[in-house]
Amino acid sequence: MYKSIIFDIGGVLVDFDPKAYLVDRLCNAEMEEKVYDLTFGSEEWQLLDAGKLSRYDGTVSYTHLRAHE
Repeated sequence: MYKSIIFDIGGVLVDFDPKAYLVDRLCNAEMEEKVYDLTFGSEEWQLLDAGKLSRYDGTVSYTHLRAHE
């Protein structure tokens, strides 16, 4: 019996381009870069995206690190 099924739809069913998303939403190059670095460019995001970090642990880690900056 299967416990989990993982669907990797990025680049197939949906196009995920975080930089383009931020450009469309923020229209401010400096702010786009800051937001990108804090989210999509973070180590937590890379680990989450690779499936090596749970969403809960990523949130705890990210929140803890950013609170001490």
